Amino acid sequence: MVALIVLSGFGVNVTAALAGLGIGGLAIGLGAQKTFENLLGGISILIDKALVIGDPCRIGDQRGVVEDIGLRSTKLRTEDRTIVTIPNGTVATAVLENYRQRDKILFRQLVRLRYDLSSDHLRYLLDEARAVLKQNNRVENATSRVRLLRMAEYSIEVEIYAYILVRDYAEFLALQEELILSIVDAIEKTGAAIALPSVGPVFAQDAWIDPEKVKPPKPTLRNPAIPAHPTAIRPPLDPLQESTSVILSARNLSSIDPHSPLFLRTRTCCTQRSTRCQIPAETSAFAAPTTRA
Repeated sequence: MVALIVLSGFGVNVTAALAGLGIGGLAIGLGAQKTFENLLGGISILIDKALVIGDPCRIGDQRGVVEDIGLRSTKLRTEDRTIVTIPNGTVATAVLENYRQRDKILFRQLVRLRYDLSSDHLRYLLDEARAVLKQNNRVENATSRVRLLRMAEYSIEVEIYAYILVRDYAEFLALQEELILSIVDAIEKTGAAIALPSVGPVFAQDAWIDPEKVKPPKPTLRNPAIPAHPTAIRPPLDPLQESTSVILSARNLSSIDPHSPLFLRTRTCCTQRSTRCQIPAETSAFAAPTTRA
């Protein structure tokens, strides 16, 4: 306040000076925003001890081992042996996964078996796989399980789920290898087989279909008194016409002797029925063409 009065006495425009200082402070504040953000982020990481040097972790989509934690950034050594520098402001707001703080590691495998196994065979295999987990003292028995999961497209899926009581990932890989080999031995011991994702013919000795259900249906005998179609109704035949007969067309009348009884009978029949007529086979010999005088 005193400085402002002194400057005013020397003829300095105090209002303009204050305005300039305000604009300059605003520019400095905006420019240093990220710096202060990273500084506060680094302080929060060090205070919370969410990460320490040597921790295997995942920060966002980056995974590696912590090499250094500074006031501005955190450095990770990736699996490709490269250094990734992440600003502390990003670390403070990102999803942070610390692998050092886990107390056990999940072991989960999906075994696919062939469909030609019987139910008793599957029970035997499940019991042997459960025995493999129980015999290993590094497996948490309270949460371990071996269950028939589902009947998939080409296999029967069995889930093996357990926690390995180790923290180091390299040690976990060694124990996982031992468990997988023991499970393979159990599958070979029971005589089962791993299913392959393939399509091919299957030859089985079991009767998949009841032979009584695949027999063709017996033909239905039609009553001779009932015509097969409504348009096939015809007058009843006399006893002479019940014998074997032949079909004589109306256009063949010209070849029959007009004085014969066959001609009169055939003409009457064809006139009534317009197209065809049945005559006894005994008189069909008269249907042969004759030469008219």
